Amino acid sequence: MRLLIILIQIALPLICFGQINSINYFGKEIIIDNRVKEHYSIEYFNDLKVGSPELLVYQNYFVQHAFKIVDLSEKAKEENYIKLSQIPKIVAENYSLDYSGMIEKFNILNFEIVLKDTVQVIDLEYDNKFIIIKTKEDFLNSFNDYKAKQLN
Repeated sequence: MRLLIILIQIALPLICFGQINSINYFGKEIIIDNRVKEHYSIEYFNDLKVGSPELLVYQNYFVQHAFKIVDLSEKAKEENYIKLSQIPKIVAENYSLDYSGMIEKFNILNFEIVLKDTVQVIDLEYDNKFIIIKTKEDFLNSFNDYKAKQLN
């Protein structure tokens, strides 16, 4: 019996967390991007889902729309940019942040990237890929339009 209780305590959060694919946001079902879910512990994610759905909606939109990944020419590389390895990480030390070959899984939440008044260019340092981060104004305007559509 005790073994069953232990298994339930371990397995139930994993099963439930795996099934959390969406949240209800003002009556609309919002699918949560896996990059948002994997950024948090199961417990904290569940707390956010109940207590701060607005934050999850914001971060969900952020991981999908705050940046685009592009190939840049050699000339463009001469412009002002920062290397991804120079940006502080917001993950455990042993967490792998190697996205080579899996660029679509890039998780902006794992880095201390803040939206600014100007476009930011970040070198991923492999596959000749760069991340173009939108300006704060462009992103917030886009997010506010998105929220307005969700509420109508």
